[in-house]
Amino acid sequence: MQTQRVQALVLTSRPWQEAHRLVDLLTRERGLVRAIAYDAQKPQKPLSSVTQVLTECNLLLGTGDGELGVIIQGTSVAVFQAGATDPTRLAYALAIAEMIVRVAADEAAVRHDLAAVYDDCKVALRRVLDQDGPLVTVSAMMVALFPYAGLAIDTERCGECGTPHMSPPVRFRVASGSGVCRECASQGAARTEWPISEGAWRVLRHLAPLSPVRLGRVHVKPATEQEVCRLLSAMLSENAGISLRGLHVAQQLDPRFRTGK
Repeated sequence: MQTQRVQALVLTSRPWQEAHRLVDLLTRERGLVRAIAYDAQKPQKPLSSVTQVLTECNLLLGTGDGELGVIIQGTSVAVFQAGATDPTRLAYALAIAEMIVRVAADEAAVRHDLAAVYDDCKVALRRVLDQDGPLVTVSAMMVALFPYAGLAIDTERCGECGTPHMSPPVRFRVASGSGVCRECASQGAARTEWPISEGAWRVLRHLAPLSPVRLGRVHVKPATEQEVCRLLSAMLSENAGISLRGLHVAQQLDPRFRTGK
């Protein structure tokens, strides 16, 4: 067995057999890795603390011929959920973790390439737990992951006629991730075209070239946050077959959307 020291974020953690845990790790060195932590279900064991969800840790990881790694030893660096007294914010953080795992799926190349989003993930987790407008950050993380799912957003040209946008489009074509101008929209909507507000279009234009690391503080109305996230989620669902159950749960918990504020 070969060993490697890695910096990792624990995205998922679940019991495996009687005493062990199976975890999905986003590592800076190897991208997404699934690994076993032996005896980690026992609280007194050293690996118990480094297999908690949303923990950043330094690990000694063993790898062999198979795709499953083994956590040999580790130390915790930070626990992101430690500051999450709000269950809604914690739900959004878990939705980001689910998003990364689902985008990777079973594609080995994608799992390795995801090392590039390590810093984006760290920043996104901090933002959703500590700042206003967590859904904007979730949307920014989704856009950062789009290339790994073979997706992209085109905010420059109409998805139907190809002419540059001189004014905000009135519909959004999910299949191509592009806006549809008013003239083309008047000729009838395709099956995967959704209405889009000017506010949501402005947010999409802002998010498209950025990553969570470069996002900065953004103030967006809750209804616009939800609209943007709905459009991006539809792109993942329609084009990549990825449905984000955790994100749906987080929005159900969000009091802004329950009360219509």
